[in-house]
Amino acid sequence: MAKGILADDVLADSEIKCLEKWLKANPFASNCYPVDVLSEALSKVDTNNITENDRSIIFNILNKIVGGEQLIENQSSKLPLDEPQPEIEIKDHTFCLTGTFTYGPRSIIKQKIEEMGGVVLERVTKKLDYLVIGDLASRDWIHTSYGTKIETAVEYREKNNKPSILSESALVKLF
Repeated sequence: MAKGILADDVLADSEIKCLEKWLKANPFASNCYPVDVLSEALSKVDTNNITENDRSIIFNILNKIVGGEQLIENQSSKLPLDEPQPEIEIKDHTFCLTGTFTYGPRSIIKQKIEEMGGVVLERVTKKLDYLVIGDLASRDWIHTSYGTKIETAVEYREKNNKPSILSESALVKLF
């Protein structure tokens, strides 16, 4: 969403109001980095009287979130992703999550998958259908942009044609 807002390099009042509305509709996100930084800044803005200073602050935070400046340590590697991303069937399929998700905490992602009839596993197995990589790198990964779950999934995929390796954005489109 931030990339779309910044695409024209202009931050309109309507976009600031849209961000505020989205944060109110998704309160869990306000507690998750880096959205918490944006949420705090927006809480100080009078949306009936948005100043150039307000606009500049919000614009700079959004720019940092999408990678214009380093607010986020690293983004996850895109190399292991299936290209093109496959059709995703959640019901009766297994998922494993790795990385840090911009959509929200893993518990929220897990809950959404389970509500739609999927099963979330804690580790990569030969029976895994999908490994979902969060858009943000995890501090726990042994490499800067990927970890052992991804390494294992790539090995299994090369031998068995599964699991499919998905981006967070491919999965959350189904929510």
